Amino acid sequence: MEKSESIKLFIADNDENIISSISRNIRSRFGDMIDFSTDPDKALEKIAVTDPDIVITDINFGKGEAVKNNEMLTAGVTLARKIRTEHPDIKIIAISGYRNNDSVFEKITEKDWYDVFHTKGGDDLYDKYSELRRSVINKKTGLIPYLSRFFAPLNHNWEPEKSIYRIMHTNYDRNENLKYLPEIKDYFNTFKKMLQKENEEFLENIFNIYRARDLTNEERSEIKSRFHIKTNNLEFLFDQIRSTIYAESALLKEIWDKMISETKDHGDIHSAVFKTEFPDHSVVFSIAQQNEFDFDGFIESSRTLNLYKKIANYGDVFIRSGNINFSSVSGKFGKNNKDIDGTVLELILKI
Repeated sequence: MEKSESIKLFIADNDENIISSISRNIRSRFGDMIDFSTDPDKALEKIAVTDPDIVITDINFGKGEAVKNNEMLTAGVTLARKIRTEHPDIKIIAISGYRNNDSVFEKITEKDWYDVFHTKGGDDLYDKYSELRRSVINKKTGLIPYLSRFFAPLNHNWEPEKSIYRIMHTNYDRNENLKYLPEIKDYFNTFKKMLQKENEEFLENIFNIYRARDLTNEERSEIKSRFHIKTNNLEFLFDQIRSTIYAESALLKEIWDKMISETKDHGDIHSAVFKTEFPDHSVVFSIAQQNEFDFDGFIESSRTLNLYKKIANYGDVFIRSGNINFSSVSGKFGKNNKDIDGTVLELILKI
């Protein structure tokens, strides 16, 4: 069984034997939570209630004259279309045991509104499921929590033997550290593709150096400068609570500078109120301005969107203003329950 947090799966198929087989394999391999429906009319209702991360649906899920005349009207295709429209963050795996459904797969994956991953079952299904669930877990966890455990394991309920913390601190014996280096590297491998390419390559090189010799003070300082951020070192936050965030420093600073630039464009920067808060394992950077501003225009600028593409792996990261937020995970606008003034611009990170 893969050792990681569990996710929620929903299976839609009118064959109970198929549901039983998939459920048994998913539970034994991954330990995930599973719900299902054999009724295409009730499946969408149950999905709305259970809020699964992944849906597996048979494209032949449904009967009737309309289906005979149009293969794109099967309940499985219709269900996936509705899920994609009403629940865009849910991943969909379309399955079929029939070879003649290749044409259906080609058609549904060409649709702009339809984002599915098709398989004919067997190991291919579980390989695809494993790939998608890793993506789901990464987005739920986010890069910053991974880096927090990697650099400060004692503060984040993690094992120092799997952390670069041992290499960073000179009070650990290097010969002993070399015994743990494979475990440290294995943990690094679980999130390295979430990093910017230059930072991934930088840490890979650090491991290679450490195998040959101990790190210099300058190399340790370079690691800190890339991944350790003191919140009160950011511009306009010098008098705020000091806390260390483990993230890609240059990227976070670039986002903060873009928010400051937006504030300067819509009023007196010296009249704005800057705050840093830490609610519920998150950090909120906020700028309260005198004037309302065009939030949609700010988000849709090419520079902001490029920044958001870079932090797509950071998990639950979004910029918020008023009751509107833009999520880096979904790449979409959404409504918030929190009703804040439209003059406040916030950046929220999961830590």
